[in-house]
Amino acid sequence: MTIQTRSSFGIDAAAVVDSAPSVALADVIAALSYALDITEGQPEGHWTKSCLIAMKIAEIIDLPSTDRSALFYGALLKDSGCSSNAAKVCSLFGADDREIKQSFKINDLRNKSAALSYMVRNVAPDRTPLARAAKLVSLIGQPSAGTELIKTRCSRGADIARKLGFSEQAAAAVRALDEHWDGRGEPYGLKGEEIPLLGRIACLAQTVEVYFNSYGLAAALDVARERSGKWFDPDPVSALLSFRDDQSFWATLDQRDVRDALAQCEPEEQRMFVDENVPTGRGSFRWTKSSRSWAKKQARRSAQSHTKHCAYTWNPELNLSERCGKYVELGINKSTQHSMPCGACW
Repeated sequence: MTIQTRSSFGIDAAAVVDSAPSVALADVIAALSYALDITEGQPEGHWTKSCLIAMKIAEIIDLPSTDRSALFYGALLKDSGCSSNAAKVCSLFGADDREIKQSFKINDLRNKSAALSYMVRNVAPDRTPLARAAKLVSLIGQPSAGTELIKTRCSRGADIARKLGFSEQAAAAVRALDEHWDGRGEPYGLKGEEIPLLGRIACLAQTVEVYFNSYGLAAALDVARERSGKWFDPDPVSALLSFRDDQSFWATLDQRDVRDALAQCEPEEQRMFVDENVPTGRGSFRWTKSSRSWAKKQARRSAQSHTKHCAYTWNPELNLSERCGKYVELGINKSTQHSMPCGACW
C-alpha cells in the first residue's frame, strides 16, 4: 500500500495510489456496534449476539444466501438510528436516555399497567416527588410520543443502512424491527406477513438476546413461547426452539466477545470487504465489494472537504480498524465534545 499525503486546511489527507489489503466489512460494522450498544443502553455485544441468534434461525429455516446476507447486515445495523431520539427520550423522561432504553426491551409496554409502572420507575429519578409527579403527568399527556420515538429510530436506522449501500431488504428489516405479529407493534402497526420476514426474525432475535443476557436461556425461551403469535411470527419461534439444546451455540452466545463466531455466519459467497486504508471524507457512507477506485475518489474528496476538527480528527497513519477503535472510544468517553465523529473525520 502506497500513501501520498498532502495538507488541506492544516490536516493531512491521503491519496490512495496502489491496491490495498482488504478487511471484512462485517468486522468494521461489528466494531462500530460496540459503541452503539452503549447509546441503546445495552451491554457491549448486544448487536453482535442478536445477529448470531438471527443467523442461526435463518439457517434452520433455510433462508436463501441473498436473504441471509441482508439479514446479517440488517441485524448488525438494527439500532444504528438509536442515537437519533436520545435527546427526545431524555427530555420526555427527565433522565439518562441510556437507562430508559436499557429496560425498554424487557417490558411489554402494550400493557397499560406495565407501561404506567415503567414510567413511574423511570421518570425524573433525581428530582423531588412533586417534580417527578409533574413530569409523569406531562409524559402521560403525550400518548403518541412513544410511537414517534420508535419511528424516528427505525426510520433513521433504515436510512443509514441505505446510505451505507446495503440492500432494501436490510433497510426494511431495520425499519420493521419493532413491528409485532399481531399488529400491535410500532411504528406503523404492520400485521402478520405485512412485516418483512427479516424484520420478524430480527425482532425475535433481539428480544431473546436481552432476556438471555439478563435472565438466562430458560427465561429467553419462555418469553419467545409466551409472545409467539403476539409479538413474534410463530415460525421463527419454532426454529428458535429447535436448537434450544444446542449447548455449543448457547455457550458461544454467553461469551463476552462473539466476533469470531460472527465472522463465520456471513454467507461466504456474499461476503463484502473494504479497503483497510480508505481515508473517508464527508458524506463517505457507501461501501462496495470492489472499493479501489472508490477509495481514490474519497481520498481526493477528503482533502477538499475536511474543514473541521473534532475530538478525534482523521489520522492518515491509522488504518480503518484503528479508526473504528477511536469511534468506540468516542462512544464510551463522556468527556469528549462529540458523541460521534464528525462527517469530516469519517
